Amino acid sequence: MLPNWRWLLLLIFLCCHTATAWCFNLAAEEFHLEPQIIYAIAKAESNLNTNAIHTNHNGSFDIGLMQINSIHEPELGRLGISMDELMEPCKNIIVGTWLLRKSIDRAGELWKGIALYHSATPAYGIKYVLRIRSIYSRLSNQELRNFDKDAG
Repeated sequence: MLPNWRWLLLLIFLCCHTATAWCFNLAAEEFHLEPQIIYAIAKAESNLNTNAIHTNHNGSFDIGLMQINSIHEPELGRLGISMDELMEPCKNIIVGTWLLRKSIDRAGELWKGIALYHSATPAYGIKYVLRIRSIYSRLSNQELRNFDKDAG
């Protein structure tokens, strides 16, 4: 039998195609994170641009809301997930949050895991955490109201 998260990923991949607060909330619930943390990461990574693609200096590329790096392509491929599918916003949020949870579990702590989600290079990770903390703390009341309204 597949672990719960694989069933969840399969369900999301089969039925969901929009980036709503519902997707952030679903990912947060499944992977035991605050939806606002996931939202802050998506805001930092892509400015919530569902079509964001970025080519890196090392030849890899980042895709979608959570800017999932192509370095994960072999692992995702083994799960039946193509990089093209990551252009679907809800899939991107779920996969990005799964990768984030794996980083947090590996690092043993939320903020260290967020740093690791961004980069294995500590100097880059520290700068990234400062950026995410800033976005997270500055989420406007209007954004949070819209977030809660969309989730309902």
